[in-house]
Amino acid sequence: NAQNGLLLFDPPTGSGKTYNVLRWIFENYKTHCREGRKIFFITNLKKNLPLDDLRNDHFAKNNKVDDFIKHVLFLDSNMGFVLKNFDEVKDSIPEYFGKLQAFRSLRNQVRLVNNLKSSNKFKDILTAAENELRNKYEPEFRRRIELYLKENYPNKKTRLKAIKTEPNLKWIGKLYPSVFSSERKIFFLSISKFYAQNSTLVEPSYHFINHDITKDAIIFIDEIDATKDSILSNIIDKGKRQSIDYIHLFNEIYWALSNNTLPVDFLEHSKNRQQQIDKGYNYKDLKDIEN
Repeated sequence: NAQNGLLLFDPPTGSGKTYNVLRWIFENYKTHCREGRKIFFITNLKKNLPLDDLRNDHFAKNNKVDDFIKHVLFLDSNMGFVLKNFDEVKDSIPEYFGKLQAFRSLRNQVRLVNNLKSSNKFKDILTAAENELRNKYEPEFRRRIELYLKENYPNKKTRLKAIKTEPNLKWIGKLYPSVFSSERKIFFLSISKFYAQNSTLVEPSYHFINHDITKDAIIFIDEIDATKDSILSNIIDKGKRQSIDYIHLFNEIYWALSNNTLPVDFLEHSKNRQQQIDKGYNYKDLKDIEN
């Protein structure tokens, strides 16, 4: 019954801390995750995640690749999933989705971004194309999938079952592996993804930091100094998106207070207090308190 907390461990470079963390994950995931608890491995950049090391040096070496596939999930951004997986699943997407304008727009934008990346030129155009994909085309298509699932399946359990078993829906799990978040035990992700919303398509999006999925979880944060910069940037970006009109807020409060009076009952002493006043106890006048 260990208490939740934070342990900072700072061994010298080259001491094998990452290897030993991965070994611990492999040796303990079954017992630790037995009651639904999760394990998270987080670092500042997703390219630094030692996912292949966990697979090759631990699961594969011990003939447990099937367990790796079953329990481990790399969580990319929604755009990252689409760029990586779209070409693999596009031919298996059924006609209902294939006829949507959202699908055609997504397909064209993915093709554009991948072509720009392969040419290694036109960096400004690539950035603009990625922003359009991230903020417009991918969310539009994902919302159509979510709407379809919501209209045809009543809850998360039936949606997950449909994605796993129905031939015309299996592509959803391949395009967005995050749909299986509730069933996985071990997560690899960047700190930015950890603080962003996790869109599973089968339930409302959530933040890991205040969701039951991280309750009693063990969270390994590698390269903590670099990760702190990412956390700070995330907090600043979130703050910049929130704007407050202080003059409007002041006026709202002022007019609400100045045009309302307290109910008469609030300005009368209670029966108990009046009895004490009659006995000589000096209570402050309630009208003075109101003023």
